[in-house]
Amino acid sequence: MAIRPCPMRRRLFCGKKIGRRRWWGWWRAGRSIPSYNITDAVKVAGEGILTRSGGHGAACGFALENGERLPEFRDRLIEHASSIPDEELVPLLEIDAEIPLAAVTMENAERVAALEPYGMGNPRPVFVSRRCQVLSCDTMGATGAHIRLSLLDENGRKVKAVGFKMGDRLLDIMGKPELDLAYEMSINEWNGSRSAECRLVDVRAVEG
Repeated sequence: MAIRPCPMRRRLFCGKKIGRRRWWGWWRAGRSIPSYNITDAVKVAGEGILTRSGGHGAACGFALENGERLPEFRDRLIEHASSIPDEELVPLLEIDAEIPLAAVTMENAERVAALEPYGMGNPRPVFVSRRCQVLSCDTMGATGAHIRLSLLDENGRKVKAVGFKMGDRLLDIMGKPELDLAYEMSINEWNGSRSAECRLVDVRAVEG
């Protein structure tokens, strides 16, 4: 689910840095977006250059005899990837559940905390609440790098939300009466008190 479409660079590779040598040569790995078969692309772009390649639509691995032809291979691959429509270069945010804002309680936050430790194999759950009523919206930090929201849930209870390094989004939501939120449910501990809050992952104003 995409909460806020934004441009994505056509950068497909992330993995082992060229410079590791195995018996078959220099090697690297790549990952891709769902609509672009990176293994097929590597086979086309690497014809006559790669010594071996393999993988599946979302990830691949490949090897060269040496790194001298890597720039040529890279240019071929960039040209091949230029056919990807811009509308497909939109990051998707995976949502675990859509819940009412009233579900952001200490009881539920403690249940979420019980799922720790989080990591690659156990990511933090991300929730969505729609049409959340905004009581106030401002920035935090000396440079205004973060945002802080005060919201009203379906039962008339105040709920806090914070967005770290999201200060540049303030103009998008300032003065908007309702917001759609994507967030992690967390426990805020301050001066001996504990309360449930939303740790924002993304936010957008409700239009219409």
